[in-house]
Amino acid sequence: LPLPGPNAVAAGQSATVAVRARKAQRVEVALFNTLGQRVQTVVSTTTAAQETVRARVATETLASGAYILRALGPSFEETRRITVVR
Repeated sequence: LPLPGPNAVAAGQSATVAVRARKAQRVEVALFNTLGQRVQTVVSTTTAAQETVRARVATETLASGAYILRALGPSFEETRRITVVR
């Protein structure tokens, strides 16, 4: 899970995230606030081996602040920080 680009995102803009799993599996990418509450499911899909899934992280309804982007599959778990600014 590379860093989402851009990492500091202006509210109302979007960031793009790309996930590639080594083998075919169910992949979910979700956005959490600093309290650990899920605020957005970015993507939830089944991927083929080595398939790259790209998704848009929408910030239109998010408050300014830090968020945790979490990608999860049966064989991996990755987290990255993303910041929304106004």
